Amino acid sequence: MLGRKLLHLPDTVKHLLDTLTRPAPGGPAPRAGNPDAIVDCAVYAGGVRHGGSAQVPFPEAARLARRRRGGFVWLGLHEPDPATMRRVAEVFGLHELLVEQALAHGHRPGVQVLDDVTRLVLRTARHVANDRLTAT
Repeated sequence: MLGRKLLHLPDTVKHLLDTLTRPAPGGPAPRAGNPDAIVDCAVYAGGVRHGGSAQVPFPEAARLARRRRGGFVWLGLHEPDPATMRRVAEVFGLHELLVEQALAHGHRPGVQVLDDVTRLVLRTARHVANDRLTAT
């Protein structure tokens, strides 16, 4: 049913859908030494990010989240190296399976819950402001 409906869409919309659902070629280039594997770290409680937009060092974030009722840590990683993941695993008490999966690149987007840790794999998106829908 959905396939038939797509046939009647304008070509620009078909192109946009194809672009959004097609895997990105190659992906990001690996970084030497991986100095910026942690792209964001924050503590949330009651639906609010505490500390504004500033990043919190993850050991401090873990400590703060444990003190806040319903608090959790958002830790954004991009291609972490083994040393980074070992330290993250120590601080958060992560299961070794989660560590192995974080070190294996090329995962499809998805959600996995193991004990009290939720692992969320996402593709990065960016917004390009346009007045109208274009092919690019």
